[in-house]
Amino acid sequence: MSDILTQIVAVKHEEVAAARSRKPLAEVRADAESRVLTRDFLGAMRARIAAGRPAVIAEIKKASPSKGVLRADFEPADIAQTYAEHGAACLSVLTDQQFFQGKVDYLKQARASCHLPVLRKDFVVDAYQVYESRVMGADAVLLISSASTTATSRPLKCRYRSHSTCCARYRQTVCWSPRVALRRVTMCCDWAQPASTPTWSERPSCVPQTLAKRWPHSLRPLEAQRPTSVLTAWPPDTSSVAPDWRPLLDQFLASSTGLNLGRFLSERLVSGAVVYPPEPFRAFALTPLSTVKVVILGQDPYHGPGQAEGMAFSVPPGIRPPPSLRNLFKEIAGDPGLVASAPAVPTPDASLVRWANQGVLLLNTCLTVEAGAPASHAKRGWEVLTDAIVQRLAAQQAPVVFMLWGSHAQAKRELIDSSPAAAQHLVLTANHPSPLSALRPPAPFIGCGHFGKANAFFQQRGRAPVRWQEESG
Repeated sequence: MSDILTQIVAVKHEEVAAARSRKPLAEVRADAESRVLTRDFLGAMRARIAAGRPAVIAEIKKASPSKGVLRADFEPADIAQTYAEHGAACLSVLTDQQFFQGKVDYLKQARASCHLPVLRKDFVVDAYQVYESRVMGADAVLLISSASTTATSRPLKCRYRSHSTCCARYRQTVCWSPRVALRRVTMCCDWAQPASTPTWSERPSCVPQTLAKRWPHSLRPLEAQRPTSVLTAWPPDTSSVAPDWRPLLDQFLASSTGLNLGRFLSERLVSGAVVYPPEPFRAFALTPLSTVKVVILGQDPYHGPGQAEGMAFSVPPGIRPPPSLRNLFKEIAGDPGLVASAPAVPTPDASLVRWANQGVLLLNTCLTVEAGAPASHAKRGWEVLTDAIVQRLAAQQAPVVFMLWGSHAQAKRELIDSSPAAAQHLVLTANHPSPLSALRPPAPFIGCGHFGKANAFFQQRGRAPVRWQEESG
């Protein structure tokens, strides 16, 4: 160990001894084990990485032995809020008092000011400090291998990782520090994670800083580098929503249900959840209310990276069509009511924007979802909005074709049948196009002929049919 680290470790042993005399280990441990922590540090990091976004651990540190005070206007709560607003996944708060002028209160202030998980960064030399950290409210603790022992990490149920493993893992993560990171292998661990849990390394000496070097100068460009495949803030930009949809959307967002939904989404985003799609209201921008001819009702957005684009069943250009969308194209290719003059699968992509531009409203009953968690935002309020949309469309005199695939969509049928204008519309039902149900009787999706039936319905009423297939040439 270096001279400074040797001094720090010696002081820490003295501090632990003094703390033990005031409150025995058994008492601290019982207090720690009674605490229920609600912020998932490891989950927040993994979610950012799974979405292809930088997982930034932003540090709150007042001073260092070599540089002295780093900032005179040190307000942990304000700093934490700034980090949260600019996209940090988690916080790291330095609590050592003698060498870094930190305080336990700084950690508490930071955690109280935002919803990010908070790591306690200190020189942990004894298991007592691990339990103590949980009591003070830390969601994770940093261990420095040069200062810690196996006994220290035992309460965390984690293992040390080799230097090379830490480095390899780090390349998927961004750890930010206002100064040069500790040049030793370190790791931070969630509470009570199994022994196989991967550890997160602060930058070892062999790994260069890449995406984030200083705050705040590097983080604003870092935000600009984010993929646009995820929702980044609530409320989202609605400036492109068609004017005739705005009253209905504004009324919902201002309602108690809409406000509760907004709070839920804000909390999930701040906690590090990866939410799709980036533009939940995109269908209402591409398909104005006055142009709607067909409503295709889905359940919730795709929950895989880069798939959801704000319209039911549609994926962005360059994304391989999911199985349900491939079955849509398969059905179109075999629909006897359509003229097969073009390839069934669009080229060069599987985006359904061309349908939306013709008046096909691609509507999910829930407009957001979390990565890898289908139906994760069900019963949070979206259904109130989509019910209102279906009722509004069913009430108009202009004929609309409603395609209801699967029991979830068919539950909306009563909203259509109870409308005074129900006789003006056509309701088509079948199984969901998922491979699990597309061929299942009594109403298989494959062979349902819905696309040709919709066009025949419009032609009988003097309306232009929908061009379901990509035009050749």
